[in-house]
Amino acid sequence: MIRRAAAAALLLPALAAGAGSNAEPGPRAGGAPGCPTGVPPPFTARYRASILGGLATVGEYRVSLSRIGPDRFRYQALSRSTGLLAWFRRETILERSDWTLLGGRIRPLDSLYERTRDGRTRRARTHFDWSAMRAVQYRRGGEAVLPLRDGILDRILFQLALMRDLRTGRRPLTYRFIDAGRVKTFRFTIMGGARVQTPIGTFDTVRLERLPLPGERADYVWAAPRLCYLAVRITYRRAHRPDLDLLLDALTGGIPLPGRSREPGTDRDRRATAAR
Repeated sequence: MIRRAAAAALLLPALAAGAGSNAEPGPRAGGAPGCPTGVPPPFTARYRASILGGLATVGEYRVSLSRIGPDRFRYQALSRSTGLLAWFRRETILERSDWTLLGGRIRPLDSLYERTRDGRTRRARTHFDWSAMRAVQYRRGGEAVLPLRDGILDRILFQLALMRDLRTGRRPLTYRFIDAGRVKTFRFTIMGGARVQTPIGTFDTVRLERLPLPGERADYVWAAPRLCYLAVRITYRRAHRPDLDLLLDALTGGIPLPGRSREPGTDRDRRATAAR
């Protein structure tokens, strides 16, 4: 269950640029005030993973972006089981991607996937050799070599690419990435707008649908323009299992929360401080 949450490279396919006729009122995708069009400012976001409409918490999911060199960045995702689920299965998944920008494009350099379950750890590493236009993935004692094309990402970097494309209006929202020794494609479509309430505030969002691959059901993402199109809610719909819902419950770093610059002492500020 928590593995599904960890693939927040699961979030997000040719894109219909407009909203449907019966969409809820809300913001259109486009420029986000105060957000750069290239790399988002460094940030750390935490999500609570739940099932049964939020009645049962089953995990925690954190993502962070940092700069590790003049033209080098690190994006990292960490998920772990919590609550009742942790009594039956202890699982942690770490995903880390070092990347750079070239001509405005996100270009992965090295990535790591590490899954620890009940004391056993499984790792996979991928090295992107852009000079030779190939990626080498090392997993389960072997290696797989895949040809590279411009625009190919790894399994978590497409989250940042989606945020960038929503800010700049680039279409379609289609992302190709390397996962488990092969190239996969995710496509997103904009469904309209919605207002989402979270523990750190209420946000107008752009609602997106990830078009399902064969045998899958659609997933949904609610991205907030005020937060540089960071997802504030994600819903994974799964056959024969409860839907998994991720809700943003903490945010620190360079993405400003609305009202963060207000004078302390107001009810709103006290609620935001308590949530953090």
